[in-house]
Amino acid sequence: MNPQNIQTVQVKVTGMSCNGCVRAVENALTRTAGVISSKVSLEEGRAEVQY
Repeated sequence: MNPQNIQTVQVKVTGMSCNGCVRAVENALTRTAGVISSKVSLEEGRAEVQY
C-alpha cells in the first residue's frame, strides 16, 4: 500500500466500560475491510483508525 493513500480518522466510541470492550472494538475494526490499524482508548472514548 502506498503510504500517501493512508488516511487516519478519529471517531467517538460510546458504551465501553472495560478493557474487554476496548479489545472487542479493536478486533471489529481490524476485521473491517480496508482498515490497516486501530487504537481504541477507553479513557478518551474514541478510536483512531488508519485505512
